[in-house]
Amino acid sequence: MSRRASSDASPRARGDGSGEARILRGQRVAIVGKTGSGKSVALRSLLGGYSRAVLVDPKGRASMDGWPVAYGSADFLRRWPAEPRLIVRLGPGEDRRGWLDRIAWHVYRHGETAFGVDEVVGVVSPYKPSAGFDAVQTQGRELGITAIVCTQRPKGVPPTILSEADHLLVFALNRRDDRRAIEDTIGPYPPPPDGTYRYVYWAPALDKPIECAPLPLRGDRGAPAPAEERTP
Repeated sequence: MSRRASSDASPRARGDGSGEARILRGQRVAIVGKTGSGKSVALRSLLGGYSRAVLVDPKGRASMDGWPVAYGSADFLRRWPAEPRLIVRLGPGEDRRGWLDRIAWHVYRHGETAFGVDEVVGVVSPYKPSAGFDAVQTQGRELGITAIVCTQRPKGVPPTILSEADHLLVFALNRRDDRRAIEDTIGPYPPPPDGTYRYVYWAPALDKPIECAPLPLRGDRGAPAPAEERTP
């Protein structure tokens, strides 16, 4: 079993220009929002600050400068962590949940990495979670696995994704039941307006959610600005 130090990212949640949040080793981040609201850009921006990281891409559309792509879980298992930063897409004929399970168990065995999933709806059931994904979410903290998970349907994912979150970024949501799921976790919050890439930031230590400015975008694909790194 390999253990190697990964870097802490230093994302900033800014509303009035003074707010700042640091994601620490082994913490959980949940990013929620409807399609096109900015959640995938936020995920890529955060993952870009890590020297060892995996981006699970069920939609098959994610790209990051300098990150190679593994096609299928078998390809991923052969290449990671020798190639420390990988995007993983679904392989031909693979079952989505089995695909995620194999990836997650491999990350769990190695530890010390950032593990991002760009949309868990459709690959993780709220009623029958993937055993590997559940192990990463519930036991990965002490192994140094920082989990960053996106969803457009907070109502349709395992409740531990919200309840275990050390950081929550809430972009615009379409459905009332999804907004209620967020309110059950953080209380009443000011919904971000559509089409602005603004979001609400919340952490358990805060008295109330913080309204934050739009995310910084670069290039025609909204490539992430580099995040700071710190080696523990």
